[in-house]
Amino acid sequence: MNITWTRPDLGDALVHFYGNHKDVNTRQIPQYSGRTALFTEELQNGNVSLRLSKVNLIDEGEYKCRVDSESYKRDVSFNLKVEVIGDRPVISVESYDSHSEQFSLLCESKGWRPQPDLDMLNSKGENQPAGVLETQRHAGLFTVKRSFTVHKNHIDTFYCRATLGEHKEEEEIRPKVFYGELLHTAESAQEHLNCLIKQLF
Repeated sequence: MNITWTRPDLGDALVHFYGNHKDVNTRQIPQYSGRTALFTEELQNGNVSLRLSKVNLIDEGEYKCRVDSESYKRDVSFNLKVEVIGDRPVISVESYDSHSEQFSLLCESKGWRPQPDLDMLNSKGENQPAGVLETQRHAGLFTVKRSFTVHKNHIDTFYCRATLGEHKEEEEIRPKVFYGELLHTAESAQEHLNCLIKQLF
């Protein structure tokens, strides 16, 4: 029995070949070298699945498996999608506007594929109003970020959550961060006032 795994989208390049009861990968394309294997103990049960280790972005694409034996010939094709779970989000206070009494927050998460959802939630798990999702792509991976505003009367523990299917990464920002920003703003305003007084006298 011969088992041939190829990549039709790469000109039918050889991914893995098994024949005469052994692996024969002399024509295997370099990117798969040392990363492929069959479940040989399962071949007698009809399992001709390919085991692919150290999966990376270049592995995404179309695959074809062909089985040839004296009594059986069949092939099947499918597309492999590679998902990459990115970094835990970073959430920070960008500024505080004393006129509107609102904090401007930025939530950012890097290294995802495909693009994840990005949301801000309060301590009750309720979604908070947010700005437009900004997306950047580098080397096939996505960075997403979104701005949020919080009024000083609605200070809470907030969570920034990046979600891709069943996977999620989350970070929180606690009330003490907001109060620290308010204290810093008040101190800066007082220093500015003291400076003006000195200039006048």
